[in-house]
Amino acid sequence: MQGSGRNQGWHLVAEELREKLGRFSGRPRFNDEFEEAFEFYFGESVDDLQDSLDENDYDRFMEWFLFDYRLSNGHRLIEIFDLEHGAELSRQARRLLRAWEKAHLTVLELQGRDGEIDRYLDLLTGKQYEVAGCPKDPPLPRWSIVIARPLQVGRHWEFSHSVTVLPPISKERLLQLVRGEYRRFCYASGCLSVEQFLRDHGYFFNDLLVELDLGVPAHMLEGDDAHRVVHCKAIFRARDVNRVSQRLLAYGDIRTARHGRLVMLEAEDSPGRVLAELHFAPGRLVVHCWSRERLEISKRRLVDRLKGLVLHLVDAFEELHARGPGGGQAFGPAGQDEVAAVVDGGRDAAGPGEGGAGGFDFAAGTSARAAYDDYVDSWLSEPLAALDGLPPKALLGRPLGRVRLVELLKKLEHLQETRLRKGRGLATAEEIRRQLGLPADSGVFYPLGTRPELWNSPSESQVAQRVREMLDCAGYGTSYGDSAAWMWWDYCSRAYPVMRKPLAWAAAVHYCVALVENWPVTQQRVAEYYSVSVSTLASNARRIINLLELEPFDDRYCVEPLRAPSGRRGRDEGEDEAEEADQLGTILALASRVRAAVHQFARDHESLHDRAQEYFASHVRRSGFEPEWRECFLDWFHFDWHIPVMGGRTLAEGAFDFADIGEELREVLYLWLNRRPSFYVVEGLVEGGSALPGRLGRRLTLRDLVSGKVSVVDWMRLGGEVRPKDLVFARLVGVRDRVISLGCVLSFPAPRKEHLQRAIEEDRALVNRWNERYLTWEEFRSRYSERLYAIAFGLREPEPEDED
Repeated sequence: MQGSGRNQGWHLVAEELREKLGRFSGRPRFNDEFEEAFEFYFGESVDDLQDSLDENDYDRFMEWFLFDYRLSNGHRLIEIFDLEHGAELSRQARRLLRAWEKAHLTVLELQGRDGEIDRYLDLLTGKQYEVAGCPKDPPLPRWSIVIARPLQVGRHWEFSHSVTVLPPISKERLLQLVRGEYRRFCYASGCLSVEQFLRDHGYFFNDLLVELDLGVPAHMLEGDDAHRVVHCKAIFRARDVNRVSQRLLAYGDIRTARHGRLVMLEAEDSPGRVLAELHFAPGRLVVHCWSRERLEISKRRLVDRLKGLVLHLVDAFEELHARGPGGGQAFGPAGQDEVAAVVDGGRDAAGPGEGGAGGFDFAAGTSARAAYDDYVDSWLSEPLAALDGLPPKALLGRPLGRVRLVELLKKLEHLQETRLRKGRGLATAEEIRRQLGLPADSGVFYPLGTRPELWNSPSESQVAQRVREMLDCAGYGTSYGDSAAWMWWDYCSRAYPVMRKPLAWAAAVHYCVALVENWPVTQQRVAEYYSVSVSTLASNARRIINLLELEPFDDRYCVEPLRAPSGRRGRDEGEDEAEEADQLGTILALASRVRAAVHQFARDHESLHDRAQEYFASHVRRSGFEPEWRECFLDWFHFDWHIPVMGGRTLAEGAFDFADIGEELREVLYLWLNRRPSFYVVEGLVEGGSALPGRLGRRLTLRDLVSGKVSVVDWMRLGGEVRPKDLVFARLVGVRDRVISLGCVLSFPAPRKEHLQRAIEEDRALVNRWNERYLTWEEFRSRYSERLYAIAFGLREPEPEDED
């Protein structure tokens, strides 16, 4: 039973009211309305989906049908129930019913828990909710994101039965998409009420769940696996255990722990910093450490000192076990005098040093403490993929950097708490937060209808203000200024640009707004409007487009969207241009779904990621191009790398063969297999086309630099205008009857052609010598595509200091 005392009585009334509302919504008189609402919500009829519909999806629909959907008479079901049966209810039930009629779905963040009450922050309205938790359900990890409908029940709130729980990694994109939908709602209706938007667009949350990527590799948040605190063991064969022990004790960094056990210090002058424990058994030397990095250091030191006295046999790794039903101990807070290590009774039974899974009774000690400190230090000072390749400490001096760190630590804390509940892992988020001097609160957030006010510098604020003014002067409404402000804020939160000429950045943001809105405007025209140089505008716009991965009709930022299914919103379809935009927009959406399906399949093979990244980085230098490097790596990882353990298949081929992705996506993916990237020369424009980046209807004629094959491309993701004879590096794929670029596109000016040709010829000659035969261009691209990326990144001139 929820709550206690008076609120417990309110809970019983609420449960009875829910039951009555459920029976009322299921009456046969509403069957026709139900079928129309169903098709509107899902885009398909009941007959088409009844066998495959997920129970959670159906529950979300039924709640929306009851609370939000307007019937043919203009009323909602809950309102009709009030009109017909409200007088029959008790005074308490009527009070709840009237409050529930105003309830709407929203996005909430779990801030903490006080006893049986969860504290939530509404990220869309700014309201605070104290929600009575359900005793039958386990408490959610802190910082969980919840899509739910808060219903007032006495002094507290309860959620309706349909609740969607998401990890905090979904928060940023979820809010971006909701802001975009609200922006389009305001533009179309002229209404600025957030509550009205949430009431009228409750169906939108179901659409959102399809677009969200709810998984993120742990290394993105935690850094290199080498610094993970994990029990590591190396086993050596020892010909003479006594002789091995005597030789080791001759070194100043070796100490005796007790009989049959030694400790290896990090250095002779660091008596409190233990690198590893050394255990002896008949014919065996076993090394125990608390990170892979420390194990490798210990192994190298032992092999160098013992030479032929030992022979390395095998390494083993085991994740840290947490306090919980399974026993064992997790690392304690940083303030503790000692850090407790894992002691699993089952393993102790095997006896010390036997070399199998057992034999490890390494108790709390300085080795574990040192590994824990190493992990925290490495997290603070080394580049993180989740921070676009920047180390956390580098962001402390920037206001938006601190905001990003607060959000990143929420994700890390949620990940670690989830692991701890499964009986493994350790908690470092609080210690990292303490060392960075960051608060443990919710950080900075902006409800719907507000614009960001926090910036890294006054210059960034000036850019946002200037773009709004110029868009207003050009006759565009406030929704476009809002789009520009959020686009610029998202970029500054990740790139931290240093500006000498804010006006040039304002022009770049204006151009990016034009790109997502599909306006027929050139960079030359925007540059003249702001009185800046075209080259500077193009350079800045390319950075924004590449980092934010902007595309035409981007749901995060566009104000005038493509026509949506089910007639929910749209444009006049009578014009040919709108019809063409709709068709190509559908093609781009389909390509995005296929790309997401491959990405999902790759997440199921995450163990391959680090190996692939190490190999790709050995060919392609990443310095200075982190966002583009990361995107290119993922494209190569998913579409080009032939994986030995998968029989030489690529992940894309594996997804095609084994993933359950549906026939429509499978047909498109089939066209993408064996489509490698290449270098192309821009021959010109097909009649009626345009070279404006992002403009729908643009059709470029490209000629392969090596094979001479000509391709006509319907859409290409470019960061700036291209002219005839310019060069591009891209992967071209087919989607139905269109040809588009997939992933990152790198462009180069025409004068680099000779240098590029020479680089390709030299690399092909080298590969031919390796293979002792001549490889065709197709063979070279198929087997050595990573070298193409290396040539492309090597061709790029280092980014100059900002002139602006």
